Amino acid sequence: LREGKNCSLMPIFKSMSVVEDDSYRAADRALSCTADVLALMSKRRGGLRSGPAANPAFAAAIRLLQNETTVRQGIEAMHSELSNWLQTPEKLTRAARHYEAAAQIFTRRNVMRFCLKQLPVLHYRSGLKEGVRASCACRIDLAGGWTDTPPITMQIEHSAVVNIAVMIDGKKPIECEVRPLYDVSGIIMKELGICLATPEEIHDLSDKPSLPGSLICATILAAGLIQTEDVDLSCALHRHFSSDIVGLEFSTHSSLPHGSGLGTSSILAATLLAALWTLMGIPFDRNNIYHAVLLVEQYLTTGGGWQDQVGGTAAAIKISRFSNRLEQVVPEQLDCEESFIGELESKLLLIYTGRTRLAKNLLQQYYEDKKKMAPGSEPNFIRKLIDDLKTNDLIEVAWLAGAGGGGFLYVWLKDGVSRTSLETYLTRNEMHRDLTVHSITVDFNPLIVEPV
Repeated sequence: LREGKNCSLMPIFKSMSVVEDDSYRAADRALSCTADVLALMSKRRGGLRSGPAANPAFAAAIRLLQNETTVRQGIEAMHSELSNWLQTPEKLTRAARHYEAAAQIFTRRNVMRFCLKQLPVLHYRSGLKEGVRASCACRIDLAGGWTDTPPITMQIEHSAVVNIAVMIDGKKPIECEVRPLYDVSGIIMKELGICLATPEEIHDLSDKPSLPGSLICATILAAGLIQTEDVDLSCALHRHFSSDIVGLEFSTHSSLPHGSGLGTSSILAATLLAALWTLMGIPFDRNNIYHAVLLVEQYLTTGGGWQDQVGGTAAAIKISRFSNRLEQVVPEQLDCEESFIGELESKLLLIYTGRTRLAKNLLQQYYEDKKKMAPGSEPNFIRKLIDDLKTNDLIEVAWLAGAGGGGFLYVWLKDGVSRTSLETYLTRNEMHRDLTVHSITVDFNPLIVEPV
């Protein structure tokens, strides 16, 4: 296809996704490969690969795929409709978008299948009568980013991520409070000024990630507070709490900016889950949190991987893997000497660039890999900043947090360079004087839950 040759691959992809077995566990990969083939056939002349996938011609097929009892008919309908979209680069690209959307349906289903097995057992009528506060570290990613993302993490043999739970400037940057209400009914989101009165409203907001409050709604669903059969909110509340509790108030806070690259949204979901489960009187462990956050992201329809919540809630420095045999994430804390931790905390600093995104040799190689996978992840402003810092012998290496594009820049200082030296240079440079420098502390107890 790259060489412009005509290859008859569609029957193969159809067979892969339909005939494999009734579980359709490879269907997401087959449909995604079909989308890649269509994009190649367009020779990049059909517009952006990412974009809307809501053409009425594919709507019936998508609806069939969303129903587990009509999956086979849905896949056949997708392939039947495809013959009408092979004539122009524009049509090929639009068809690719719909095949990608179809693949995401199966990815979401497969993720939810194994995540539901890792949730805690619900205990009814055991909820607390006072509020709960939870606070959490953020995470610094060192290696393996993207191998944690479904469906990749479920389909490659060695998915592994190395990251660190850290406090920023000596403080846990992410926190929330959940309080029972005795005189105001509904789900109250304090800072957002939102009040939701019915389970239907919570469900409706949970899959709209661009709207305020959607993360809290998705977390409520993943925590099991609301069940499918609940017709009103009082049914859900009285299943877990005493009859005089008529609502819950959620309050969230993060000292990190939006798009920081430090895993804020997933870690906030983890923090909310810890607080809500504690308030509901449900015993849980870190493993429950890792997988419940993945579930939150499926409700949100944002996808996403597991490295952020593991990085923020599991202690210190760890390597984490997805076990296909166990169908779960397995973190392993790395035993590091105190001298290494001390060097890490003194030499690894964060520079907030103010340029947020809306997703020594070893570290440099990791960042080079990032840039190859996402060529737009390093803006010119960041490139100039890194070059200036290296030219002035201040840093050994630098790389952008998370998926890149802006937010926080990690820098590793050269021997003999202090935080003060770095801040002095930035302050005296007109282009960089508005940037701020922040220290990190490796957190060995990253998630704390306590009564309010």
